[in-house]
Amino acid sequence: MEIVLIIIGAFVGLGVGVWLGIRWGIALMESKPWKYWAANGVVLLGGVMIAVLGQFLGQLGIAVAGLGFAAGGITGLKYGLGRSPGVWAVHDRLVGNDPEMRDGD
Repeated sequence: MEIVLIIIGAFVGLGVGVWLGIRWGIALMESKPWKYWAANGVVLLGGVMIAVLGQFLGQLGIAVAGLGFAAGGITGLKYGLGRSPGVWAVHDRLVGNDPEMRDGD
């Protein structure tokens, strides 16, 4: 039964993280880049805090939900932002990827 709770925790954490990350990323579209990176730090710290709380309470499902939240939140922030930040921007420039092609019809 514990494995079922762990799997549920992972999916719930990932889903909530992606959902919140996308919403926050959309809100950061017109902001300065440092705000995007600060949001990534907040999401990562929040996920770690949930994971530590789960470990403290002896609930592995909550701990795994924290890891899923961190991973989903960082991913959601990138997709919500709608452009390639950081290392991905360098990659896109090197391969000649057109940033407008993601917004194509």
